[in-house]
Amino acid sequence: MAIQMQSVALGWQMYELTHDALSLGMIGLAEALPYMSILLFSGHWADIYRRKTIAVRSVGLFGVCALLLLGFSIMQSGIKTDAAQLVLYGISALTGFSRALAGPSIQSMMPQLLPRHLYSNGIAWNSSFWQVAAVSGPAIGGLIYGAFGKETTYLTCTVLVLCSVTFFAFLPSFPPSKKTGESIADSLKQGLGFVWKNKIVLGALSLDLFAVLFGGAVALLPVFADQILHTGPEGLGLLRAAPSIGAVITALIVTRNAPMQH
Repeated sequence: MAIQMQSVALGWQMYELTHDALSLGMIGLAEALPYMSILLFSGHWADIYRRKTIAVRSVGLFGVCALLLLGFSIMQSGIKTDAAQLVLYGISALTGFSRALAGPSIQSMMPQLLPRHLYSNGIAWNSSFWQVAAVSGPAIGGLIYGAFGKETTYLTCTVLVLCSVTFFAFLPSFPPSKKTGESIADSLKQGLGFVWKNKIVLGALSLDLFAVLFGGAVALLPVFADQILHTGPEGLGLLRAAPSIGAVITALIVTRNAPMQH
């Protein structure tokens, strides 16, 4: 929820600052570049270090980003527009770094936490909670921004992240799955070889890659909310929640009428 709320608040804050569509795209680029640059390394680190430790520290770093946005929003009135943009780009880059560091470790913790016979059920619960957060997070973030301002939105994000760090801290810790002596080149070679040999996995990854690549237009939703629909951050929150609402509806349809026999 914190990730979704912060994304909505940051997009609207940048749009209020510049009223420029290119600046919205640059926010996404500032987060994507460090995310893509470190993602392969973070997958390797998730194999050779304790995943709980990485999760706690990386989620904590995301909380620092929310706290920085809170502090910047309080002092924003005395900062020039160009400097304010650079600050927001820098915090976005740090956010991308924290999310890339957290992703592989958190996603690969589930097999360690659950026995095999409960794994599929656990994945279903995990996915359901994520979709609930993806629907409610943007909507709640937009409503809080519109009613109480960006400072309250970022404060709420900080509190939610603090709760997340606390929950992760109570999870059991497991030893690394690989020896630390393995080089990152060998690790990447094994991972790429596995994906290439498993065509179903390769197809799923490729489909998701192109969907994410061409789905970046959601960064422009503040422009649509303001200039076309004439709404504020509340409308933006609903727009950002809409794809996840569609995902939930589709998931319900698929579970009832599966399109594939195998």
